[in-house]
Amino acid sequence: MSTHVDSSVYLSLLFLIAASVALGCGKSNSGGSPEQGVGAAFVVPGSDTVILFNTDGERYVEFDRTTGRFSDSDETEDLGDDNPFDEVGAGSALPGGTEAVVFNETGSRGSVYDTATGDFSAPATFAAMYPGAPFARPSAGFITGDQVIFFDERGENYAAYNFVTSTWSNVFSFATEFGGGGAPFPAVGASFAFEAGGSEFYLFDRSGERFVIFDGGGVFSALMSLSDLGDGSLEF
Repeated sequence: MSTHVDSSVYLSLLFLIAASVALGCGKSNSGGSPEQGVGAAFVVPGSDTVILFNTDGERYVEFDRTTGRFSDSDETEDLGDDNPFDEVGAGSALPGGTEAVVFNETGSRGSVYDTATGDFSAPATFAAMYPGAPFARPSAGFITGDQVIFFDERGENYAAYNFVTSTWSNVFSFATEFGGGGAPFPAVGASFAFEAGGSEFYLFDRSGERFVIFDGGGVFSALMSLSDLGDGSLEF
C-alpha cells in the first residue's frame, strides 16, 4: 500500500496544525468571554466598596455594597499605579489604614496596595510578609478586627494572623470548625468581610459562582449564586 501523501494535502494539514496551535495560545479568555466567577476580593478599607477579581484573576470590578451596583470591568494590571501583578489570586484588606494585600495568581508572591495613593510595595513571598505562616500560599483572606483570616492554597484550612502581636493562631478546618461547622461547601476560593454596622463575611466556593454570608455568630445564609450578589449585574 502506498504511503505517499499528495503535496497539496500535506500543506493543508500543516495549515490546520498551525491554526490549531495559534488558537490554543494565549490566556484563557482570548477570543472569548472572561471567566465570570469571583476568584479573589478585598474591601477598600473604610468604605463599602469591594474589589472583585474574576477566577483567572485577569479582570476586576468595583462593587458598592450600599447601592448594590457594579462598575464596568477593567484589566487587573490597570489597578493602581505600577501593579506588579497581571493576575490576582487572593487578597484582603489590612487593619488600621488604607492598605490591602494582594497576591499573584498562585499566591506565591504578594504586595501591599495602598488604596489611597495607588502605590504597591515590592512583591515578596507570603512567609516573608508574615513570618511563621503555617502554609506556603494563601488562596483567600478577610479582615476581622486586628486580624486577617487567611485560607490555605486549597481553601480547606485557615489561620489568623494578628497584626498587633505579629503572631499566628493554630490552623483550623473550614469544613468542621469555621463558625462551628455547617458551611454548605468544603473549601473557600475567595472572601471579604464587612464589620461596621454588623458582621458580614462573604465566602465564595472554589468555582467562584456560589457564596454564603456568615454572620460571625455561627449562622450561615442559604447558598446563593452570583445573581444574588448586589443588583445581580456582575460581569467581568
